Amino acid sequence: MNGVAIAVIVKNEAPYIKEWVEYYKIIGITKIYLYDNDSQDDLKDRIKTDVESGYIDYHPIHGKVRQSEVKSKMLV
Repeated sequence: MNGVAIAVIVKNEAPYIKEWVEYYKIIGITKIYLYDNDSQDDLKDRIKTDVESGYIDYHPIHGKVRQSEVKSKMLV
């Protein structure tokens, strides 16, 4: 599949995530690789439909100072 994908790291973004995802759909992003850094809100529930459809590839990450490790995965 051709298209434009983005990879992001989020934490506790549940209040904004649906609007954010819809915006990226509108501008033509075809895939989101979402790394969830120990969110304590209902983020995962709010993106469930997009995860099930395959639009969002969801990855939980745990612990502090993990951004560099995740960024290395994003560039592969």
